[in-house]
Amino acid sequence: MDMASAKGKNNKVRHHAAITALLVPLTLLFIVLLYYWNIGTGNWVAGAKFVIAVLALWIIGSVIVKVNAIGKEDAVGGLLIVGGRRGIGFMEYLARGREKFWDMFAQVGLVMSFGAASYFLFKGQITKKAYVIGFVLIAVMFFVVWPFIILAFNVITLPGVHISVQTVQLQLPVLNYTLLLEVVSLFAGGFAFFLMALLAVGAGSIIYSILTFAGNVVVSHTVNTTILSTQIPGAEPIIPGINIPLIAGILAFAVVLIVHEFSHGVLFTTYRKKVKRTGLIIFGVIPVGGFADAGEKAMKQLGKKQQNRVLVAGVMANYLFTFIFFIAAFLMMNYVMPTLYTNSVVISGTIPGTPAYNTLIPGSTILYWNGHAVTNITALEAAAKSDTAGSVVNIQTNNGSYNIVANSTGKVGVYITQQQVPARSGAYFSIANFLYQFAVLAFVLNLFVAIFNLLPLPIGLDGWHIFKNALPEKAMRIFMYLTIIIFIAILLPWIWYFMGI
Repeated sequence: MDMASAKGKNNKVRHHAAITALLVPLTLLFIVLLYYWNIGTGNWVAGAKFVIAVLALWIIGSVIVKVNAIGKEDAVGGLLIVGGRRGIGFMEYLARGREKFWDMFAQVGLVMSFGAASYFLFKGQITKKAYVIGFVLIAVMFFVVWPFIILAFNVITLPGVHISVQTVQLQLPVLNYTLLLEVVSLFAGGFAFFLMALLAVGAGSIIYSILTFAGNVVVSHTVNTTILSTQIPGAEPIIPGINIPLIAGILAFAVVLIVHEFSHGVLFTTYRKKVKRTGLIIFGVIPVGGFADAGEKAMKQLGKKQQNRVLVAGVMANYLFTFIFFIAAFLMMNYVMPTLYTNSVVISGTIPGTPAYNTLIPGSTILYWNGHAVTNITALEAAAKSDTAGSVVNIQTNNGSYNIVANSTGKVGVYITQQQVPARSGAYFSIANFLYQFAVLAFVLNLFVAIFNLLPLPIGLDGWHIFKNALPEKAMRIFMYLTIIIFIAILLPWIWYFMGI
């Protein structure tokens, strides 16, 4: 009877595992299809897809929890904690005999995160060597790495942001007042205060636009939404398959979360404490967080100095991997991606009343202009310099060859755009594209997660606990309420974004 019962239980477990294994790929497929589902245009479409994706992930997560009879301690609705003791032995191996290295690692993390303010927040806890290394890395991060954040727009879709990144050159930013203020806030307060300053500026701009809009309505009785439409939401959840590539996004998130939580565990282990288990927090089927469970009691047994080092270790690990994946993305952008794409010049339209009107076909690719190969707009402009009034211009496109007489200004009357088209196809193209997307996402998300974790918000962020250790309770609450107000302000544009303003 017992054997039969055990067999039935094993069959039930296998049955539930099979259901879970089926739900995961089906959910990912649904997210992909939702992304490509053409249900119209407008801001409401992106918003609707996002809401549908969140609801789907919540429902599937809840089903997985129910099917596998996961207890409340490991699941809340669609959020599921997946963990165990894997990796703990490796944490202990890295910590053993390397305590001084990890202590310096954490000290540098505090300097990068809080800049010169770290001297007052953690007085006597940071060495001169750590300050030198920390400030050098801040400079490298801001002047070399930060400008390449623009690469994110190649793989992340943000509301109201339409940027096509062709190439980004490694060069120092041009000195101006905005740059000076950014540098001052960064070196004075590290990335924690740098982020708060950026968010505060964005919030101020949004509040100003709302007050101006309201003033126009009250004073002049005019409803001009232009000033509102120039403001975009300052925060947006990132969901693989919705606003970033699915597989590359999931893998990048996993890397970010694993290295962050793993580093917490390593620093905790250096103080001769035991990590109970590690793992990921899954929303539906997508990783959204990580954890290294040391136990609240064991963490409280550490002094504030040790707690700060454990807390900042995850942020510092994300800084480190930001550098690593930045180098990978930069090298791929300069030496791999140019082999995948080639430029083409396309006729986007023709001007009524000109020789090209009703002759050249919009959408055609210009191959040759007066016998000169056209590979980009610069080449076209050089070839068209010889065009004069009444001259015959030979234009070869992918839709045919044309001889057109230029008008009195020496023009034929075409609108042109430069586009990038695949120069290669097949496995090499797909693999290279995937690796580039993964490198860019891992680079950008490591930095985003690092600095976001420094905010003084009571939602489990490292910054909240560090600020609590370093500041009096009254000052801590001021920082918290100020940050909440700023966040509410930067989220306000979602209201008119979904209204189509």
